[in-house]
Amino acid sequence: MRLYFDITLFVKQMIPMTWLSHNKETIKLLKKRLLCIYAVAVKVIFSPFAYLIFLYLNGNNSA
Repeated sequence: MRLYFDITLFVKQMIPMTWLSHNKETIKLLKKRLLCIYAVAVKVIFSPFAYLIFLYLNGNNSA
């Protein structure tokens, strides 16, 4: 439960920043940070298998 609240709090803090700054680099970094948190959440809540799929997809996107 604590992890869920941490994520929602983080998202609530970060969303206004994307609205305020239309700098593409800032939004790109924000998305990457949210993806990292999502990956951790998937790893903790679901299974290592889903996390490996995420890593595989993320690796293809950055290549």
